[in-house]
Amino acid sequence: MTMEQAYAIYAGRYAERATSDTKPLATPLPPECVELGSIYHSKGVIDDNADPYGDDEETAVHDPRAPMTPVGARGPHLSLLRNGTPISIHDLFRDKYVLLAASGGQRWRDAAISVAARSDLPLSAVTVGPNGDAIATEGMFEDSYGIPTDGAVIVRPDGVVAWRVTSSDQDAEEAIEAAMSRLLGRG
Repeated sequence: MTMEQAYAIYAGRYAERATSDTKPLATPLPPECVELGSIYHSKGVIDDNADPYGDDEETAVHDPRAPMTPVGARGPHLSLLRNGTPISIHDLFRDKYVLLAASGGQRWRDAAISVAARSDLPLSAVTVGPNGDAIATEGMFEDSYGIPTDGAVIVRPDGVVAWRVTSSDQDAEEAIEAAMSRLLGRG
């Protein structure tokens, strides 16, 4: 897809060199979509609603400036305050999976800490909210990551959103343990 996009842009600039006997050119996408908007469909992400075999090439990417990030896409940048220091949300994604709980999702954070300690999983947990471990502008985190105020996401060490929970009517520890088992290829 990236190569097709590069060729489509090149051919668009030098249209007289493009021949009509070749495969039709892809519709050029904005550069930020090609460079930062990839959506991964693999066992490394859990999105039971996604169609990994969709024929529409444009479903393979999304606009990283869009209001909500799909599972399988790079988590959007947000400026946070952590311990009084400004950081990027991407500074949280280093060498472990990170469960990011929304302002009302403290139970997800607590469950992640418990599950990680009990099962020795590479998982840390952060609450993002006015009274959380990290502070973001009101509602920005929830809107950007597509979760309600009592929801959570798990982000891989490479910054890709791997799992999203929007329902609070399930056992948090059980849900996190099942998600991490799938993400790590253990289940």
